[in-house]
Amino acid sequence: MSQLEQRLPKGPSSNARIERLTLAPADDSEAKALGGLCKATLVIWGTYDDYGITPHYEITKHEERVYETVHLEEVPNLPSQSQRYAIYISRGLPQAMTYLTLFTVGQIQYQTGQLEEALDTFDQALLTVTDDSPHELGRYHIYVWIGVIYYERGEEPQSIEAYTQAIDLNAECADAYYNRGLAHSHMGEYEQAIADYSEAIRLEPDYAWAYGNRAGVYADLGEYGRAMVDYAEAIRLEPSSASNYSNRGATWGELDHYEAARADYAEAIRIDPEYVVAYYGRGWAYNKKRQYEQAIADFTEAISLDPDYADAYGCRCSAHLSLRWYEDAIVDCTEAIRLEPDSADRYRARAAVYSEAVRLEEAVGDYTEAIRLDSDPFWSYYDRGNAYSRLGKDDLAIADYSQAIRLRPDHADVYVSRGVVYARMAEYEQAIAEYSEAIRIDVDSFSAYQLRAALHANVGQHEQAIADYSQAIRLRPDHAWLYRNRARICADLGEYHRAVADYTEAIRLDPEYAGCYYYRGLAHRGMGNHEQAIADFNSFLRLRESDTEWSRAWRTLAQQYIDQTRKQQ
Repeated sequence: MSQLEQRLPKGPSSNARIERLTLAPADDSEAKALGGLCKATLVIWGTYDDYGITPHYEITKHEERVYETVHLEEVPNLPSQSQRYAIYISRGLPQAMTYLTLFTVGQIQYQTGQLEEALDTFDQALLTVTDDSPHELGRYHIYVWIGVIYYERGEEPQSIEAYTQAIDLNAECADAYYNRGLAHSHMGEYEQAIADYSEAIRLEPDYAWAYGNRAGVYADLGEYGRAMVDYAEAIRLEPSSASNYSNRGATWGELDHYEAARADYAEAIRIDPEYVVAYYGRGWAYNKKRQYEQAIADFTEAISLDPDYADAYGCRCSAHLSLRWYEDAIVDCTEAIRLEPDSADRYRARAAVYSEAVRLEEAVGDYTEAIRLDSDPFWSYYDRGNAYSRLGKDDLAIADYSQAIRLRPDHADVYVSRGVVYARMAEYEQAIAEYSEAIRIDVDSFSAYQLRAALHANVGQHEQAIADYSQAIRLRPDHAWLYRNRARICADLGEYHRAVADYTEAIRLDPEYAGCYYYRGLAHRGMGNHEQAIADFNSFLRLRESDTEWSRAWRTLAQQYIDQTRKQQ
């Protein structure tokens, strides 16, 4: 008792105390019951009879499972021969009680957050053990605790080493495998983690946490089927675990099954109404389903439970942006930046809001800060280049696009964007070269084909323009305007049959496309098909495209043609 009291943590943050009870439990179950009654973390007791003295202890509560309920290996009952009994009383029992005392103090230090002190105490406990100690096998418990402490300090290699020592001493310790699996998983060593979780499950088939964490590793590896099987088993074994439902919800989200994800998050919230991650996850699922106001409500609840939850602010910013609630989005992004001032992603997110709100100079400022912070500033250069382009600062835009290309020379979209700036500067050959490079990188780059087609047409390269529009149509066969543009080039070449076919397809895709009726009427006129031309001009006049100067001129020409043709008939 005196050793324990001397080693108890002191100070206002410590509430650890020791009490002596006259009532001794008869077995482990009574020890647990007595501990619960007294609100004790650990119960130590001993048994004494004519054959020997045996110390015991029982851990009665803990916040989460990091070790098994342990028992100091019982000292074998001793025969009552006076010499052996005297040896045990003078040496064996004090050694056992010293070990037990240090082990107990180490646990108290761990529970009160004194991790360095706990490591020192556990090391001292190990020094009390010799190869001929009757409680020698109890060392593996110490190594499990040492592993837990190293893991909490973020020292995974040392943690793995400690768990391995525990396993070497007791290959049947399921918790040592489980905890080593946690450390391997945290280091990204997924195969080793799966092996350890699997061994823990083999040793203890009802180990719900092992199933749940193995499921998480499977999900990280993209093996979603296996993950779902493990989550189902973890939930069956421990249906009151909010984390298993929440984690399975995240996996449903990865599979784009957002309704199933929301159902699991909702169940996690029902089990634990203050489970922050579940509100965040359900908000994310709502966001994916474009149910932005519900998403905002969940992110707001997550923030109320954890005001420093930067990701919740970031996602609520995204939902506000989707609703074009720009000021609210900026407020959220700014709070996320306050919480994570060294995060390039946070600045880039606020810059995106500024860009959509057409506050481009402020967007440039945030992209500049993101470039300063980011170890890989590709996107920040690219997006700042887009902002400069919209501001008409072409030289600065080209400089940023060039920096982005230097970082990722195989990204087709950057060449397309740089080509747009060159085209605006009337450097058409350079623009075409940019679009061509984008197509070389990505043979299905729709933007590159349709922009290069427009440039080819602009400089009179009609055949190349037709070829590019044909490629664009291959990629987007439901875009009526592509057929219209190709038809106009064919008409300029006098290929009226091809033009009529393309205008007809454009009208099929968009029967209200008034301009296509007008131009198809012109093509029919060029072929001498006057009745078809009159029918198309009448359709154009009926639809009456936008009341612009061009539209009024077209209507005048169409009406004149109809009147003249009727007079000639």
